[in-house]
Amino acid sequence: MGIELSGDPRKGDFNDYIELFEKARSERGIKITLHCAETEEQASEAQKMIDFKPDRLGHCCFLVSSLLLGATASAFVLTYVCYVD
Repeated sequence: MGIELSGDPRKGDFNDYIELFEKARSERGIKITLHCAETEEQASEAQKMIDFKPDRLGHCCFLVSSLLLGATASAFVLTYVCYVD
């Protein structure tokens, strides 16, 4: 079982959900997936999401390669990237 943060990336802020995700992980052992860097504007918020060390990162279309590689190598985070044409 797990929870995920997804939806319209132009609405809301990851900071609004950090406490909820921390509680779910620490008290219930729930796995967490975060969709990040789906738009260029959201790329700066992605660092906060990566630092949170979710179990899985999704989409990541506008993440720079070095940030993505560093996140996955240091935290062993499963990441999938959606190709944008």
